[in-house]
Amino acid sequence: MLSPDEEVFRIVSSLEGAACVIEAELEVINRDLRTAEDNCKPYGEVFLAPVRFLTQLRENKKLRFREIVGELEKLQIQLEASNNLVSVLKSER
Repeated sequence: MLSPDEEVFRIVSSLEGAACVIEAELEVINRDLRTAEDNCKPYGEVFLAPVRFLTQLRENKKLRFREIVGELEKLQIQLEASNNLVSVLKSER
C-alpha cells in the first residue's frame, strides 16, 4: 500500500503524463486535419469523412485535456488549503 504522499505523487504524475500525451496527440491531429482539409479542395468529398472524424477526435482530446487540467488545479487548491490548515493547527499548539 502506498503512503498518502506516494499516492498523491502517483496521481499527479499520471495526470501530467496523460496531459503530455494528449498535447502530442493534438499536434498530430491538427497536422493531419490541415492535410485533410487541404485535400478537400482538389479532391472533394472523399476527404470530408476524415475531416469530420479528425475534428471530433480533436474535440474529444481537448475535452479530456481540460478535464485533466481541471483535476490538477483542484488538487493544487486542496493541497494549499490543507497546508494552510496544518499551519493554523501548528500555531494553535
